[in-house]
Amino acid sequence: MGRPSLAPQRREEILAALERCVLRDGGAGTTVQAVASEAGCQRTLINHYFGDMDGLVDALLEQLSENFNRSYRAANPVPIGVNALLDFLFRRPASSANELIGAFHAAGAESAREPLANMYEGAAALLSKLLRAEFPEASATRCRSTAFALVCLTISRYHLGGLGVAPRQIQTLRSSAKVLIDALDA
Repeated sequence: MGRPSLAPQRREEILAALERCVLRDGGAGTTVQAVASEAGCQRTLINHYFGDMDGLVDALLEQLSENFNRSYRAANPVPIGVNALLDFLFRRPASSANELIGAFHAAGAESAREPLANMYEGAAALLSKLLRAEFPEASATRCRSTAFALVCLTISRYHLGGLGVAPRQIQTLRSSAKVLIDALDA
């Protein structure tokens, strides 16, 4: 009997190394060789598992997207209630995913565009479903529009926080989200 494959473990180690490199050196300053050094492996192993830097970035963005959507699903039983939803969106701590997304975006990583758009669209779809359950009288279009606006406000929260904007000002984003949600009840 052969020994179990180490491929899943090595892939995770390489993706974790990519994350550390991007957080330390930025998206534009990260190379496959730097990731290989950080992961303690040969560059050829990265090429074997991911192809090139674009493949590596795609794999990390896919992982971030899956984690992001899983966290929304896990934290949002239907119906959740408006205040619980707002707390989830605006009180949970920022994750390194937000910094990574910002770094890839700032580096102009073309391969990052589609996975990021899919991640945010998936979050909006999940929020729309929650809003439809919470406000059955509201139209599907209004729920979708509100859900997308909530995603935008949430993204703004993380980016503004990273820029050093005062927490009191960022809290107004939560208030804006509540106004949008309350309008669904009208």
